[in-house]
Amino acid sequence: MGHPHPPVTRGLKHAVSNLKEAGVKVVDLEPYEHKRGMEILKALYFPDAAQCQKDLLTKGGEPVAPLTQWAFSIARPEPISVTDNRELNDQQEEYREQGSYHRVMKDRCVDFILCPAYIGVAAELATAQYWPYTAIWNILDQPAVAFPTGLKVDAKLDVVEADYKPRSAEDEREYKKC
Repeated sequence: MGHPHPPVTRGLKHAVSNLKEAGVKVVDLEPYEHKRGMEILKALYFPDAAQCQKDLLTKGGEPVAPLTQWAFSIARPEPISVTDNRELNDQQEEYREQGSYHRVMKDRCVDFILCPAYIGVAAELATAQYWPYTAIWNILDQPAVAFPTGLKVDAKLDVVEADYKPRSAEDEREYKKC
């Protein structure tokens, strides 16, 4: 998982504080095998190698925007077979039910998960390349909602951590957007 930017971390802490003040029991819940879940999900996003979307854009005479092209880049280079699609659906079901969030949530008596909707407060136009905070709920078939905190970015409070060590190239790319 990527490291949220300082204003997002502050917003989460603010929400936790408000929930606790309202009498809600709050527990920490570490992300469960998000990398594995995202690999399954990315393969399922464009099983036809994004050909349907590309054909529609071509038919409509629409140029492919850079961020759309980037999204298509996560697709496999070739369409997957029906057999491969079935295998991915089986992997999704196993991830969701047998060894993952549903079990972890039941074991920990968790009714909902509070997490960022995006790594930062807002991405510059055409730069929102980080999906795991919201995409993971797609593979889990769980609803998600974004809500405002009422807070505003404050340069004095939301100091970028100069000593932060990114956990991946994706994390580094996104953290540099602080």
